Amino acid sequence: MTYRFESNVQFPYDSFVKKDTDYISPSIEFVQSKTKLMAWFVSNCHTSSKREVIINKLKRYFPVDVYGRCGSLQCARNEKSSPVEECYDMLEKNYKFYFSGENSLCKDYVTEKLYGVLRKNIVPVVYGGANYTKSAPPNSVINVEDFKNTYELVTYLKFLDANPTEYLKYFEWKKKYTIIDNQAACQLCQKLNEPLVTTVIKDLHEWMWGPKNEFYDYYIGFGSEPFSECEYKNCFITKNRSFLSVDKFDAIIFHGNEFDEKEHKVPSARNPNQIYIFVNGESPVMTFKALQSFNSFYNWTMTYRSDSEIQFPYEAVVKKDTEYVLPSKDFVQNKPKFMAWFVSRCEALSRREVLIKNLKKYIPIDIYGKCGTLQCSQKPNLWPAEECLDILDKQYKFYFAAENSNCKEYISERMYVVLRKNVIPVVYGGANYTKIAPPNSVINVANFKNVTELVNYLKFLDANPTEYLKYFEWKKHYVIIDNQAACQLCQKLNEPLVSKIVKDLHRWSWGPNRENCQSGFPDIINSLL
Repeated sequence: MTYRFESNVQFPYDSFVKKDTDYISPSIEFVQSKTKLMAWFVSNCHTSSKREVIINKLKRYFPVDVYGRCGSLQCARNEKSSPVEECYDMLEKNYKFYFSGENSLCKDYVTEKLYGVLRKNIVPVVYGGANYTKSAPPNSVINVEDFKNTYELVTYLKFLDANPTEYLKYFEWKKKYTIIDNQAACQLCQKLNEPLVTTVIKDLHEWMWGPKNEFYDYYIGFGSEPFSECEYKNCFITKNRSFLSVDKFDAIIFHGNEFDEKEHKVPSARNPNQIYIFVNGESPVMTFKALQSFNSFYNWTMTYRSDSEIQFPYEAVVKKDTEYVLPSKDFVQNKPKFMAWFVSRCEALSRREVLIKNLKKYIPIDIYGKCGTLQCSQKPNLWPAEECLDILDKQYKFYFAAENSNCKEYISERMYVVLRKNVIPVVYGGANYTKIAPPNSVINVANFKNVTELVNYLKFLDANPTEYLKYFEWKKHYVIIDNQAACQLCQKLNEPLVSKIVKDLHRWSWGPNRENCQSGFPDIINSLL
């Protein structure tokens, strides 16, 4: 009983049915009286769908009013974080378009915001994994995926803005269709009254995610949108294996931590000019497939490491002057708590838990998740939702950003997400943080001989707001951006092809003597073991 069409009982937020109505289209004057172009209500600022990237691109061409945690405007919300009726009324009166971007690109998934907007005289600009020709009334929405790039979309929106008659065509459906509450209760009762057909869901994970995790975009995206800001824009990503004959694709990406030859099948034909790419965001320690099975199989690697053909970190840092203004000393002094840690894996090869246990003897540390006593809303990937990060920003001075393994160049998304806030990450891992993080932005555990040294320094910063604030000076000259893997990928595919085979994937991942993941520990950890 889910939103998916193939569920035994479909349970969407709302639905629509064909039904003649007495609807009368608004007047041209009504359209012209709308004073603003587009609005977006949002509480989750960073998502796997990268919808925020689309908004940032749109804002280069026209104003987009962003309401909620991720913008500067506010409107009342209910307990489910959805806009209340007066907000929808305000939308209808003032705005021509509403950005209805989903947080994930999952099959059939459409949230209640789309249906709430469809009930009003405003055109939704949709972005998600659903088939909107099936999930929305005909000619009722503008789908981002129908445009080759942002400029094409902007041009069309501006055309509608300048032509009320064309704009009003997006409400013609209301004469023949109506939005209704979901009919799940009726479907359920009907199913229970029908002859019982026994079915068992043998693999719920596979049913949810698809047999090949096909409902996940692996932080790259689909279509041509990932390449819209790249030097080379002539690439297209699809998860549809029938889009072309398999030997016609220029490259095939294999998710290295998931791909299984028996379960997922090796492509039946391979063009000698075709590139097979091993993609993996995890360290070798957290890669559970037998990599030796894929010797001489892949041409390129696409990982967090800088020696990959395509570097694929969670995020990246670039030098760029900004208008960032340092928080006040009062902001720092009003933070009531010292350090937090969000964690789901309680024991790790890096022995980070040993360090936390000893730090807690001297400073207060709040631990959220499976390994602590506190809870905060979680995303599916176990990283806290935006409201948790807001708590972190408002209440804590430090965040413990420790990796589960000490592997060369490996940094998870946690450090980057915290760097976006006014909190200092206390980092521990195998990466060279002076190379990867902005200058003077983090406190590296490995730079201290023992716990006492580290604690004394943290307490010094806690007592000296001026010194504490120096850790945010970098924000005036650097910014955190999404990784540029898509651009690198398209560029490589446009360059003259150089024949290459990864002969020993296990050796490449671990190093000839497994040196890519440290077996030893820094002094501060050794002093505790």
